Amino acid sequence: MKKIALILALGLAGVSLAFSQTNTKEVKKEAAPENSEIANLKLAYDLADYGYKNDSASALLQAAEIMTQVQKTKKDFKSKQEGTSAENPDGKKDVSVNALISDAKKLAGSDKNLLAWAKTVEKAANKSTRGASGGALYSQDFAYANGGTTTFWAFFDANRLAEVSVGSFDGADLDIYIYDENGNLIVSDTSSNRNAYCAFRPYFTTQFRIVVKNNARYNATFEIYTN
Repeated sequence: MKKIALILALGLAGVSLAFSQTNTKEVKKEAAPENSEIANLKLAYDLADYGYKNDSASALLQAAEIMTQVQKTKKDFKSKQEGTSAENPDGKKDVSVNALISDAKKLAGSDKNLLAWAKTVEKAANKSTRGASGGALYSQDFAYANGGTTTFWAFFDANRLAEVSVGSFDGADLDIYIYDENGNLIVSDTSSNRNAYCAFRPYFTTQFRIVVKNNARYNATFEIYTN
């Protein structure tokens, strides 16, 4: 498992980050920040996918453990959906913390070590809270099928690294596009994954537009985080 986690963690190095000024299209890229809870969510979703594909209880529990470490207090974003509704025909796996723990217990069978680990992660999940008031944001939302979008608006502080992460509960391929106040696209993540991550550093404190695009043929339920 350590080898798997290491391989997936190294993949985070390929995540694109950007510095951006709100009145220019110029973008500078840099390496992913170390010890970023928001960036680590990508690793969690990758582990969850691995766990379901390989019936690995330990991978599911490691994914759930990472998710619980990203402490959160729900703060609903202002959001707007555009697109056409379509139901999920395939019954994709629910990758929420509670679902991961439940499925891990089933895969663990009578393995006492795995069941004890599951109990520990479950307790941590029940105690999870998030950051200072006025700081980090977290919400659950949805996006319509076949390229449907959900748009959020959020303020970020000048000269501080801003991070945004989304992860689909039901396996949908999600993308993120972030625009400045003048409508310039400053950073995006269009990789073919159930999760997407972007970071940028604004020169001014202002409001940014965050667009989450759903490439699946069914409505996607997801979580969105900012640091």
